[in-house]
Parts: sequence; structure tokens; C-alpha cells
Amino acid sequence: MHVYYLICPNSIGLNYNPGVSLISYGCRYLIKQADPEAVFVPISNISYSAAEWDLLYKQADCLVLPGGSLYDPGDVSVYWNSGVWQHIKSAQDNGIPFADVFGYTSYPFPKLSVDTVTALVLKQSRTRRILAEQARAALFTPRDFLTAHIAAKAGVSAAVLPCSSFWSPAFFGIKPATRVYNAISVFPITKDKWFADALMGIAGELSKELPTWLICHTAPEYKWLTSFYPDAANIRCIFDPFSLLDFYSKVDKIVACRLHAAIPAFALGCRLSYISFDSRSFALDQFHVGHILYTDIAGGQPPDYFYSLSKASLPDPAPFIALFKTEVVSKL
Repeated sequence: MHVYYLICPNSIGLNYNPGVSLISYGCRYLIKQADPEAVFVPISNISYSAAEWDLLYKQADCLVLPGGSLYDPGDVSVYWNSGVWQHIKSAQDNGIPFADVFGYTSYPFPKLSVDTVTALVLKQSRTRRILAEQARAALFTPRDFLTAHIAAKAGVSAAVLPCSSFWSPAFFGIKPATRVYNAISVFPITKDKWFADALMGIAGELSKELPTWLICHTAPEYKWLTSFYPDAANIRCIFDPFSLLDFYSKVDKIVACRLHAAIPAFALGCRLSYISFDSRSFALDQFHVGHILYTDIAGGQPPDYFYSLSKASLPDPAPFIALFKTEVVSKL
């Protein structure tokens, strides 16, 4: 038995983004393929618990950070991007190996060149602190080319692999079902009413094909959209990860403003169009899925093209499984 501590949210609720939980569940699924005897213990990435970390030092075989926001344009100091890294350093100093998997860079559009973004991000002291720990990691597998490029410029090598949230339905055993809905996954990319109007317009057009729901993953999105449309009967907030996946298994077309609606829904066979506002959309490159800039939907018309899962876009879990076996499991 190997005990893997996963740095991830431990809570489900109106104000917790279930998307990060889907990354973690997909990660569990993949690690189980590499190590069938794996046991998982979550440790919070949003609040510090001395008891949790003391127990980790006593019984963890490996510390895993699934889907961390790694390189951002500012030196924001909150627990999940400052305190957590101090504890990762302490764990590594105590001989506990660390795997940093499916992390990303969130850089806002308008787009800049990769080299420009890299230079700006590398100026941040926070970035340099994180890179120091990643250089010591047993495994580092970001989910997009920009994150890998930033690390490479600092001398940290990485293999870019598809986001683990794709395998979150497999963790729960959820499979595609009969398509009875279309959906919009809501995120207030801009707080302006024009964006809410655009999403409602798209929903109205898609509802001519199938009943169309606007799905909010957290309370702030629900509050934002219903502030403009308080009487709309097709707005729902679903924050439970299992229930979200179960719903998306029944969706035909999805216009997604949240990446971790887009990727699991795509895994479940939904036809996908993704509305992008920052570099997190680069994770879709691994699935051969493009994106639409949020400014291009102002007219409220559905996108012209929806991507479908195919042999060409089906991600292969084998590279991650092989790397995890070689770099982590075999050395425990």
C-alpha cells in the first residue's frame, strides 16, 4: 500500500468550484492505473491544518498537487499559492517525494506572445519559489505548452499531458447517456450585462433544438446571472461533482465558459464549443479543440462549430501512467 496525499479542496458547497475536484478525481483514476494499491488522503489547498500536515509527515509516501495554478502574472499571496508551497518544500526536505501534475498558467487575454508572457511571469518572486520546488519534484507534468515553456526557460523540464479532468467520469463510472439537453456552462468572464445577454441569447437559440439549461458551478455565477434574469426558469446551480457529470452525460451541445465543464463534458461525448478569456484554454490543445474569444459572442448567436470526440482527439492515458510508474511508484 502506498499513501498519496492530494493537495486539493476537501469541501463541496455553493462557494467551492467543483471543477478542481474533477481534476483531483481524474488524477485518482490515473494514479490507480499506475499503482493499483494506491490509497488517497486529501489535504486542503485552501486552508491550513497543522494536524493534517503533521499526519502527512508521519504516513505519506508521496505528495501530489493535481491541477495547481502555477504561474500567474501577479505575486498574489494567498494560502494556495504561497503557504502550500512552503509545506511542499518542508515535505520534500523530510524525504517525501512530490508530484506536480496537470498544473497550468492563467494569463489574461488579449493574447501576448509566448516569450513575452514567459518573461513577465518569470519576473515574479512567487514563480521563482515554485520553480525551486518543481526542480526537486519526482514528476512534473503540466497540462499546456505555455506552462511547460515557462518552466523550461528556468531549466525545469516537463512533459505536457492532457488534463486529468477528462478521466473524472471514469472515476465515478459515469458513461454517456441519451442526449436530452443542450447546456451553457456559465462563468462571468466580464461582469457586464452584455455578456449575460449573450449567454441567454445562445441558450434561446439552442433551445430550438433541445431544452437548454444555463448551468452555474458556484453561487457567485448563479447570483450574477439571476441578477439580470431573476425569472428565468432554465438557470440552475449544480455544485456537486457527481451530479454535474451525470447531467453532462445527457447533454448534446455545450457552450462552455468553464474549462472543467468543457473537458469532462467532452469526455462524455458532448459536442463542445469553448468560450475563452485567458490562457487556461490552451489545455484544450491536448484534445485538438479550439476556442472562441468571449468578445466574439456579443450577438448571442450559437457558435458556428462544435467539436466532437474522435479517435484523433481521444487522449491517451498511457504516457502519464508510464511516467508515474517509473518516476514515482518504482521509487517508493
